[in-house]
Amino acid sequence: MLWFSKKKSKENNSIIGKEINDFLNCHKYISHEELLSFKEQFNDKLFLLDLYDKNLLNQYCKKNKLDFKTTEQIVIAIKNLEDSVKSHNKDYIAKDLINNKEYLDNIFIKCDPNIKLDKEQRTVVLSDEDYTLVIAGAGAGKTTTIAAKVKYLVDKKGIKPEEILVISFTNKAVNELRERINDNLGISCPVTTFHSTGNAIIRKQQSERLNVASEAVLYNVINQYLQEYALNNVELLNKLILFFSYYLDMDLDTRSIETLKNDLSTRAFYTLKSDLEATNEEMIQKDTKAKITINNERVKSVEEARIANFLYMNNVDYEYERPYEFHIKGAKKIYTPDFTIFQNGRKIYLEHFGISESGTSNRFTAEELKRYKSRIVDKINLHKQHGTTLIYTYSKYNDSSNLLDKLKQLLIKENVKLTPRTSDEVYLKLQKIR
Repeated sequence: MLWFSKKKSKENNSIIGKEINDFLNCHKYISHEELLSFKEQFNDKLFLLDLYDKNLLNQYCKKNKLDFKTTEQIVIAIKNLEDSVKSHNKDYIAKDLINNKEYLDNIFIKCDPNIKLDKEQRTVVLSDEDYTLVIAGAGAGKTTTIAAKVKYLVDKKGIKPEEILVISFTNKAVNELRERINDNLGISCPVTTFHSTGNAIIRKQQSERLNVASEAVLYNVINQYLQEYALNNVELLNKLILFFSYYLDMDLDTRSIETLKNDLSTRAFYTLKSDLEATNEEMIQKDTKAKITINNERVKSVEEARIANFLYMNNVDYEYERPYEFHIKGAKKIYTPDFTIFQNGRKIYLEHFGISESGTSNRFTAEELKRYKSRIVDKINLHKQHGTTLIYTYSKYNDSSNLLDKLKQLLIKENVKLTPRTSDEVYLKLQKIR
């Protein structure tokens, strides 16, 4: 729907066009919060834009005696405002890297002239986003980057040191940051751990000194909370069910990246259905990392686990990797579609393809991806040949849709009835097996 304020339409057109130009031509980094605020201002002043329709816009312009081309440019500008801001920020950073080169070259000259920031570090320092996620390995210069960012905020942005809070996980990291920021750079902003920060906040509200709770105490508190409170809070209960339905039992105490990679590549992902339907003996086997048969749903990926759990949560009867009903002549292996769904005497096959809808994936080499896509075509043609119903999902969709939302649409299109299990039912069963 497209709605325009009818009062002073021509004047508003001119004002809005100028406001857009002024906003995008400002000499600063535009944060996401500033973008949202600017767009809200538009909605209040001129129009709400949910859908741009050329014919609708043309009709409006004729009715209100507006220049169609100018109005269309304004509508498109607002529609593309987010992309325009990204482009503006990219250009701004590129110029700022040049304008602040001397400052950044010498930012640590007083404490250690040997420290030089690379381009990525300089970009982090100059970016003025609301939230910035920086991912870097050990020894990549995270402490240096944070220290430089703090100095830049104080020197160039006029932020007072007491208004900056630096938080890290470990005491070791905190000590390194204090040495670099407080001692070397002489900036007296607080540098602390998460625990200390939380404790300081609590101390402002009460004078009693608190200690970190032991694991035994934590277990009892959490268990009591889940049993006494969660069952009486529908919203929380649904969130807990969602978490336990799609969680991964991952050992994070990994000593090396290679060990973690190996663990991920060989890990079996267990579905909610297999947990709830397994016998005591099977649960013991599972806890001891023994191999579980396919009947207990040892699936191959996180996405397959999510699909299996979705089907279970919606009372859709299915079997994982059931052999296909038709033999493929000359095939060395039996074809087993990912899921076979049973409902009202019908069989619907569901395949999940671990690539994007556009046919890309960073998990495969070019040759591997070519073979994978070829097998996708073979499977689709096979079902067409035998007249069996096949629906299929992708890891990523062109329109950024959620995997389970797409799956739901496909199932409804095939008249598969979804009857969600009650949260109480699933939660009480989960309590017995976890």
